[in-house]
Amino acid sequence: IDGTCSASFLSDYCFTMRITSIANNGAVIVFSIIMMLWLALFVVFWKRHQNTTAHTWGTTNSRSASAEVRRKYTLTKTKELRFNSVTGKREQHITCLNRLPQYIVAFTVVAIFLMVACILTLTININFWSICFSDSDQHQHLLCHQIHLSLRH
Repeated sequence: IDGTCSASFLSDYCFTMRITSIANNGAVIVFSIIMMLWLALFVVFWKRHQNTTAHTWGTTNSRSASAEVRRKYTLTKTKELRFNSVTGKREQHITCLNRLPQYIVAFTVVAIFLMVACILTLTININFWSICFSDSDQHQHLLCHQIHLSLRH
């Protein structure tokens, strides 16, 4: 080209473009939807199978380890007592107003992480496209154009 860097041809990048196009096409969306539906159905049918097996074995009335109440846990924020239909006892209850600070903190943390992810994504994309459309190197422009075309198909 101008003697400062070695020239490479677009055909050198064909294998890379084919590999990239495997993950960047419309079939990925269809596959994701199918996997989401499969997972939802799997969970529903697994619960059904688990309940059927528990009924067949006669273990529906036994307490599981996950249903055991944490005896050392005490609520310090509330004095409200409500009847618990599972245990048949009056127990302390956390109201929505008492949970509000926890919800605010969780929402804030998630929002900050989403903003950081969006900013990083935008920064990377802006840098990529500014490199692609800079007029400094015609070969680089052709390569980026080929990448752009392969992502569209």
